[in-house]
Amino acid sequence: LKIDPSSLGTNLMLTDISPVYKYENHARTDDVVGYRYTVACPKLGLEKVGIKVEGAQKVDKPASGFPIVDFIDMEIKLYVINGDAQISATAKDVKVVKNV
Repeated sequence: LKIDPSSLGTNLMLTDISPVYKYENHARTDDVVGYRYTVACPKLGLEKVGIKVEGAQKVDKPASGFPIVDFIDMEIKLYVINGDAQISATAKDVKVVKNV
């Protein structure tokens, strides 16, 4: 099931960046394939969502404050594991819109 990315609202605040590793045979390798940008969504009571962007790190981790970011071609999908609903979010790119 796909979810409309606009449901996250605007002014997404970048809170963290972490590497995403390649997996082979259900085991993590040392190869970084992208980065997960964790954002707080004001529209959703500051609920946090991690959005994966493949490739090199596009934005620096905030030293202080929470930059407002925008994602290019974001897709959000809903799936179920062991009866629990989960979301998966990916995008083609991320950019800082405003430093706060």
